[in-house]
Amino acid sequence: VPVVEAFLRSGQSVWRLLCEAFELEYNEANKNLVKPMLYSLVFGGGTKRGSRDGKRKGGAIWEAAKEAFGADRADEMTERFITVPLIAELLKGREAARLKVEEDGGAWDAFGNWVPLKFEYGRPNARSVVASVAQSYELKILWPVIAAAIEGSQFDIVLYLFDGLSLAFNDNARRETVLADLKAKVDAVAASMGMYTELEY
Repeated sequence: VPVVEAFLRSGQSVWRLLCEAFELEYNEANKNLVKPMLYSLVFGGGTKRGSRDGKRKGGAIWEAAKEAFGADRADEMTERFITVPLIAELLKGREAARLKVEEDGGAWDAFGNWVPLKFEYGRPNARSVVASVAQSYELKILWPVIAAAIEGSQFDIVLYLFDGLSLAFNDNARRETVLADLKAKVDAVAASMGMYTELEY
């Protein structure tokens, strides 16, 4: 998605952008508040309204807005979210990817594996394929960390968060050196795939 690529290449923060859209102070707590909405978008979540009493579930984006801002503001905040120009472009890109998957009958993931289009409840699961491919890229970008944990003894992975990891170091004296090395390797993988992201710690 060219608009999204240009935004990321410029070094701007999508979290700051979303906090501004929701009229929130930009800080870690508010960043974590809005994260589920963006992640729901990336992994195929819908915007369909649910019921405020919770008896009828809405789309994942709407549910994330409800969780973050309360049932009374879920509609308003979902609308705010999807009308942010960058988010609107992402939605268009996601829809284009879905249609391509349906046309091709599946998609290749980051590791060269074919993810076939299947039918769930009589409907094509193209969004699931797009989500699987996106997750594969997250894993490939973080693979240098996983490989280092498997091959070495400097740290253990105590929690895998798909877009991040929690590590326990065996020698805190070397922690910063190891982290800097991991960052360089992860950033290099991301750059080689044309991904405008970097490891933060």
